[in-house]
Amino acid sequence: MNRWKEASSLIISAACKNQIAPKTPILKLAEVDKCNFEILALKKRSTPKPQLCVFPGGSVSIADSVQEWEGLFSKFGLTLNVLSNSLANTNILKLPIFNDRNEDLPRWLSLRITAIRETFEECGILLCKSKQTQNTLCDQSAMIQDHTTNHFEVDNIESWRSKVLDDPFQFLALCEHFNCYPDVENLF
Repeated sequence: MNRWKEASSLIISAACKNQIAPKTPILKLAEVDKCNFEILALKKRSTPKPQLCVFPGGSVSIADSVQEWEGLFSKFGLTLNVLSNSLANTNILKLPIFNDRNEDLPRWLSLRITAIRETFEECGILLCKSKQTQNTLCDQSAMIQDHTTNHFEVDNIESWRSKVLDDPFQFLALCEHFNCYPDVENLF
């Protein structure tokens, strides 16, 4: 039995811009002189510890490690070999959360899917890519050069968010419906 909750979170940072903040639950963690970025944090509404500021993320679901994800990624030219070359950091893989669980996907990939799904559930930010937004895969070194990702706009986003909240398997359905995939390439 684990002494920890199996979960995955994201720390999302963005360059500061002189704009009005969007109507999402964004909180500036620190106001530092000459700081040129902001960090997304959410205020918890649920117990225990309401009003606690947290990064988006949450519990691991079996839906994040099913074989169908591999098929979805392959539609975009992203095989497990291609992804592992850029994402499977051998030092990080020594942590207990990455131990083999006899799941269909490697943990270094399924935990990234969890973080993206949970971020979408909690704050409506969908970190996905499509053929139009995908980096060129011809040059492996160029694949990860642009360490940025953007919110992927979809129709009926709140309806999809509600579906995913009720059933994590709906995240895969969302990706299939909109012909996109979780932007696992830009999570570090």
